[in-house]
Amino acid sequence: MEQKLATMGWIGGWHRSFQKDGFGVQLISDSASAYASVDGAKQALAENSRNGGTSGPTPGVQVSLGGAQLGDEALAFQIDSSDGNNQFTTLVIYFRYANVSNSVAISGTRGLVELSQAIDLAKKQLDRERQ
Repeated sequence: MEQKLATMGWIGGWHRSFQKDGFGVQLISDSASAYASVDGAKQALAENSRNGGTSGPTPGVQVSLGGAQLGDEALAFQIDSSDGNNQFTTLVIYFRYANVSNSVAISGTRGLVELSQAIDLAKKQLDRERQ
């Protein structure tokens, strides 16, 4: 993986996750990776969104961002899963601004997690990058 990142010109980045028990949104995860060029960030965005936005056994389904403008390009995926009687939805947004490839994911109880929540978080992240 490190070799692949090096070929894309990866400079550095960060990742944060927040988790809570209960109903509604239970997990928020976001990350940003800077690349030496816009092309490197584009390549990373394409790599991240491969397989429906997940490396797990359940591929995601691409969903519309409803006209939300997130950076220079953006894609969103929904991954539905279940664990016994519990049903979950994970929403992942991959977006690029200049030479930075980003992701925001939220996960929680199906029906209580909305794409608008992930979009709001992505907009906040994008605002910080523009400063």
